[in-house]
Parts: sequence; C-alpha cells; structure tokens
Amino acid sequence: MQKICNDNGVIGWVANKKDGDVEAFFLKWVAKYLKIFYQSVFWDQKILVSLISLLTILKRK
Repeated sequence: MQKICNDNGVIGWVANKKDGDVEAFFLKWVAKYLKIFYQSVFWDQKILVSLISLLTILKRK
C-alpha cells in the first residue's frame, strides 16, 4: 500500500503507482471543489452575520 497526500491534505490509499496517479488526481479534484464549496459557504455566512448585526444596530436606534 502506498500513501498519497496532496497539497490540500487529502490522503488516499492506493495499491500501486499506476492507479495512484489517477487516484491522486481525483482526490485533488475533489479537494479543490470541496475547498471552493466551503469557501463560498463561509463567505455567505459572513455576509449573513454582517447583515444580522447591521439589522440589530438599526433596530436599537
């Protein structure tokens, strides 16, 4: 068994090097899109939090 770890920190276990390249590429692709997804979700939450805080400030006045 060979351990593959890419720059996103996603680890895949592969039986041999030939399949390893394909699996590493696939894991990298999955990690890339997960990262984009999490960043967009986090960004939406930041916008939501700032909108809520803005509304509470406006309500107090």
